[in-house]
Amino acid sequence: MSTSVKHEHDMIMKAQNANPGFDIGDYHKEYVYNPSAEIKYSFKEDVVLKELTEYINTTYSSHYTNTNNDIQSLDVWQARGTMSDSCIDTTIKYLMRYGKKSGKNRKDLLKAAHYIVLALGNE
Repeated sequence: MSTSVKHEHDMIMKAQNANPGFDIGDYHKEYVYNPSAEIKYSFKEDVVLKELTEYINTTYSSHYTNTNNDIQSLDVWQARGTMSDSCIDTTIKYLMRYGKKSGKNRKDLLKAAHYIVLALGNE
């Protein structure tokens, strides 16, 4: 067992012994996932997530829609049950296009990330 896996196992066992009604989900909420903990990002994830959020916000005025602007292609994919697959396929398209159209176009990466977010939101 690797050191990190052993440490995780030991922490789970400690939590389980301290709490008779222990649930592994509780362990992750209490010991692993702590949204109030201050995180010092090493790779500018906070900056990238802010940029991605700002990019996604701008897309809401430019989606492909029908004539009445009330149905997007995403709505059609969702109604057909193909949303996740279509979003993943579109992600692949933008990742394959990266570096080929307008050089290393950051917007292609933002578009790919947006479609990943859409796929995750549909699961």
